[in-house]
Amino acid sequence: MNIQNLRYLLEIAQRGSMTAAAKVLYLSQPRLSKILAETEQKYGVAIFKRENNGLTPTEAGRKFLKIARDIVEEAEGKEKLLYLVDQANSARISATCLSFTCDVFLEYVRTWGEKDGFRFFYKETDPLTAIGDVFTGESELGVLYLENGVLELARREVESRGLYMEKLSDTVPHLVVRVGHPLARLNRPIRAEDLYGQSFVIYPELDWLMPGGSSIHSQVERGMKNMDWSRIGKIVYISSRGTFYDLLTQTDAVAVGSQAVNNQERVNQVMSLPFDPEFFAGFEGSMNGGVYVVYRPGQELSEAVGGFLQMLRQVQYK
Repeated sequence: MNIQNLRYLLEIAQRGSMTAAAKVLYLSQPRLSKILAETEQKYGVAIFKRENNGLTPTEAGRKFLKIARDIVEEAEGKEKLLYLVDQANSARISATCLSFTCDVFLEYVRTWGEKDGFRFFYKETDPLTAIGDVFTGESELGVLYLENGVLELARREVESRGLYMEKLSDTVPHLVVRVGHPLARLNRPIRAEDLYGQSFVIYPELDWLMPGGSSIHSQVERGMKNMDWSRIGKIVYISSRGTFYDLLTQTDAVAVGSQAVNNQERVNQVMSLPFDPEFFAGFEGSMNGGVYVVYRPGQELSEAVGGFLQMLRQVQYK
C-alpha cells in the first residue's frame, strides 16, 4: 500500500474538493484523479461521491479513510521514532530535485562525518512531502525549489505546521548545455532563434512544481511564445539523472533549468547560459523562483545538518 497516496486521499477528504487538494499537494488535478481512481479500482470501493458542495466520503469511504489515517499515523510514528534513535549518528535531509542541492550535498559528504558508522540520508521528493518530513521529524531539514506562483501556498503550508521557511536565493530559468557547446561560444544571452534545430532533454517531469500540473520545463515552454516549435529538434524525456547528464555531456542536446546550476561545470561538465530578457516577455514574474530551506523554529539542528545548511548559505549562485 502506497503511504503517500493515502496521504493524498486524506487531503481530498479534508478539503472536500479535488481542485483544492491538488493545489495544496502541488499535484495536477488529472494526476490526483488518477490516483483516486486507481485506489478505488484496486480495493473495489467508491471512496467519494460528488455532491453540490463538493466531494464527500461514501459510507465505505469513511471506513476506508479511517483505516488509511491509522496506517499513515502509524507510519509517521515509526519514521519519527527511527529519526530520534538515529539523530545522533546520522544526517537526514529531504529536498526537491535540484542539481545545486545535490552538488552541495556531494561536497558535504566528502568533508563531514568521518566517524565510523555515520549515516547520510538524502531524500529527493516533492515540496509537500519535504515539508511533511520536517514536520514529522523524518528529516531535520527540507530544501525546496519553489516557483513564485506556488510560493504563498507553500508558505501557508509551512506556517500551518509551525515550521520556519528561510529563503536562500532567487532563481531564474537558464539554458543548460555541455561545456564547449556551440551556444556557449555566442557570448551573449540566448534568443529564441538560437534554439531552432536544438534537441531538448527534459528531466524530471515533476508535475508538483507548478499549479495545474506543470513543471519548470513545461512552464518555460508556455513562456516561449515567440518560438516556432516545429523548428525544434528532438525532445527527450528522461527519468534518470545519470542519463540526463550523459545526454547533455555527450551530445549537443540542451535543457532548461534554474539559475542554481552553480557547480555543475566542475562536477558534470555542464554550464548554464542566461536567456535574453525578451525571451519570456510577459512571463518574467511567473518564470522566476527561489531556493528555500524549512526547519523547526527554536529547535537546534544537529551538528551535521547545521553544517550542511551553512554550506548551502555560503554557496555563490551564478
